[in-house]
Amino acid sequence: MNDRVMQFRIGMFVIASGMVLTMLIVWFEAPALIQERRYVTVFFPEAPGVDRGIPVRKSGVRVGEVFSFTFTEADQPEGVLVTLSLDPAYSIRAGTVPRLGRALIGDVAIDLLPGSGTETGPITAYDSPEESARPGRWVEGVVATDPFLLLTDASKIVERADSTMVAIEAAATNLSEVVGKADKLEEFLETWGRTGESVEAVASDLGRVLRENESEIKPTVATIRSVAEKFDAAFDAETQDQFKRTLATVSSASQRLDAVLADLQPVAAELKLGPTDTPRTNLGQILLRTNRIAYDVGVLTAHLHDGKGRLNTRGTLQRLISDPQLYDDLMLVLRSADATVNDARAVLRTFGSFADRINRDPGLITTGVLNGR
Repeated sequence: MNDRVMQFRIGMFVIASGMVLTMLIVWFEAPALIQERRYVTVFFPEAPGVDRGIPVRKSGVRVGEVFSFTFTEADQPEGVLVTLSLDPAYSIRAGTVPRLGRALIGDVAIDLLPGSGTETGPITAYDSPEESARPGRWVEGVVATDPFLLLTDASKIVERADSTMVAIEAAATNLSEVVGKADKLEEFLETWGRTGESVEAVASDLGRVLRENESEIKPTVATIRSVAEKFDAAFDAETQDQFKRTLATVSSASQRLDAVLADLQPVAAELKLGPTDTPRTNLGQILLRTNRIAYDVGVLTAHLHDGKGRLNTRGTLQRLISDPQLYDDLMLVLRSADATVNDARAVLRTFGSFADRINRDPGLITTGVLNGR
């Protein structure tokens, strides 16, 4: 396998990984990347469990998500400002009341409930989160009762029911005692009267408990039914298909990674070769040549030290570096060369003057010869 094939395979792996990453980003973040959004800021006195990406629903249909949240300023009512990112494809009526709620399994969502006012038309939404967060543009929201508190109240009701059952059991015990004492009419009547009073007291307590907690029992039952419906809807056929496609994509990427690692096995095997073994791949040949070059450089520089961790001053290169006499001789040579150059300059100037005069009057050569000059 040559370098070009290896580079091609690695490049294909990188391209495939980038495509998978892009698909995942578009899949999970598409509403924030490629769709137009409208923003509404909601004021909540408190916002337990709120976070970015929490779904916003209307009549059970997802119409947006939480874009951001922050606390109010010091001069504003204390609470939390939650900015909703809504899909403009869905029409939200004016007067809609956002309700922040938590399910029994911990899921937090914001439901858009119909308002009690007479407003008509769509709700006022803005093009940017900053515009919707300005004072005076907020929408008042409500926080639903925590289902865990309802369960706590329900547990108290169950405890009261247990005490009621204990009283009923005691009444039944008293009734059996009355039957055992039927031979004594007066005692039987007295016991029966006490039993009737006990049963009446128990019934009164049971009715009072049910009346006091009627408003809490119904929401608890409705919440349990809603949780069961959400659990069934979370594993519908579409979700199962998406999960299967995700597993198939991950499996394909894993197979490609295994193929790349298999192609790299010869290179990894040659990294374990000894100095006498001959590599077969291009990378192994490069490492072998690099090793030889390093060995030659080590042999070349072996005589630069004396074996004791110091510089060997008796070598030619070492003397060239450490002997000052060599530099003095070199300076004498340079001075001599400089003097020679200066003399040559004087000769050249004289020759230049002579050539200039001959150039102006070539007859001077003949005149000088005839005159003996």
